[in-house]
Amino acid sequence: MIPINKREHPQKVKGMIDFIKLSLCGFTSKKLLENPLFKFTHEVCDETGEILCSKTRYKNLRFKIYPSGYCELAGSLHYYFNNGKQNYNDFTYNQLLWVLSDLEQKFQIHEGIIKNLETGVNINPPIPSYTILNGLLFHIGKPFYQPIDRSYKECSHQRLYIKCYDKGKQFDLNEELLRFELKYVKMEDLSYLGIKYLSDLKNKEKLTKLKNIVLRYWGEILFYDPSLNIENFPISRQNKFLQYPNPEFWKNLTSEQRKHHRKVLYNHTKYNSDNLQLELYNEIEKKFTFLLGE
Repeated sequence: MIPINKREHPQKVKGMIDFIKLSLCGFTSKKLLENPLFKFTHEVCDETGEILCSKTRYKNLRFKIYPSGYCELAGSLHYYFNNGKQNYNDFTYNQLLWVLSDLEQKFQIHEGIIKNLETGVNINPPIPSYTILNGLLFHIGKPFYQPIDRSYKECSHQRLYIKCYDKGKQFDLNEELLRFELKYVKMEDLSYLGIKYLSDLKNKEKLTKLKNIVLRYWGEILFYDPSLNIENFPISRQNKFLQYPNPEFWKNLTSEQRKHHRKVLYNHTKYNSDNLQLELYNEIEKKFTFLLGE
């Protein structure tokens, strides 16, 4: 929910593609089973002793081979680039191309059908990341919730999850680092953008479409700006606004009531706050542009 008036704050900003799950194409399981970099273990049926699948890990990537010959790869390409250690630094388009080339050279992985995909960026926010997480309320009628790990918040839709992380807390960093990402668990939406195969991630034009989708989702979030100044409001209106940061308030509204209060919050945020959601929108856009090398 982004107000239209803009504020420019010059500030430091801090991968574009992270987790992926692939069904490997044009590929025989023998290539993986005989690779000296791997040591496979087996999942076995307790009742029959039948091998259900063979599996191994390498630099955060998980490989599974099934008796039918079906091969699956899952894991973070960003972690892989960092030798499986972390994904809080920048991961550029050229580094993504390096990873895809390395998978071809080491494992002869040339193509795969994308089953799941995470896309997003890390930025340095101007205020503590946990404060931003607290402001995430709803997206298109779906609430954000905070799991036991309180360093991130998530909103669940049928085909994707919207996720926001306090990466500084997660990795015990000496800086504020916020990650905003979309996790696609069904691929209809990305197929519509022409993103279906592993090779599509080499296409910068298609990755630019991903950038636009991420920005759209961020802008659609119902966000309570902690800088919103209500001191000059009448007491009755102040009391109403004190309810807005509470997710339970929004959950108990009908769709029409939520639409009304959303409009009220939007209008007052536009003129009585630092417009943090817009500022973060601009930083997400700048970071994507930087990572793509545009």
